[in-house]
Amino acid sequence: MKKTPVTLICKSCKEEFQVPFWKSKGHTTRCEKCRKRHKQTSTRLYQIWENMKQRCYNPKNTNYKGYGAKGIDIQENWKNNFMEFYEWASKNGYSEELTIDRINRSKGYNENNCRWTTQTVQCRNVTQVAKNNTTGYKGVFIKNDGRSKKYAARITVDYKVINLGSYYTLKEAALAYNNYIIEHSLEHTLNLIKKEVQC
Repeated sequence: MKKTPVTLICKSCKEEFQVPFWKSKGHTTRCEKCRKRHKQTSTRLYQIWENMKQRCYNPKNTNYKGYGAKGIDIQENWKNNFMEFYEWASKNGYSEELTIDRINRSKGYNENNCRWTTQTVQCRNVTQVAKNNTTGYKGVFIKNDGRSKKYAARITVDYKVINLGSYYTLKEAALAYNNYIIEHSLEHTLNLIKKEVQC
């Protein structure tokens, strides 16, 4: 006579789960999902998930001011369940040499705003302008030729600096930078053109 499955309480998530009768007398204390998660805790992907949560939700984390303090969050099913994040990562190109990247830097970690990229692409995607740049736009610099103030636009692609020309207005130079990115399908971050810029 076949014995019915036994219902147990998962040690990790406290949810009920069933196992065959012969397994109930052994060391099965976690449901299948939690067992998979437990096996992942020493992996690089699990560490990426933990670090992502720390910078978004732990005010004591050194990176919190650039993430959680700015409202950067994690979609609910990722935040509360590593295996959900694991499934998405597995289906969307994760590999050991890639890092998680937010496409729109003003939005949080979610499946519509995240991708796996190289560290080089991530560095290009940083929204901050260089410390010596006083214009507030990436790739745009003040060019003073002695007669009139102009704005120079340039971009770095594959470690090569490409000059995009000189412009009389800040907006024109910022748009030239954006247009080059769009025309050449680059992964750089576009400048957000401020309405108050005079053109």
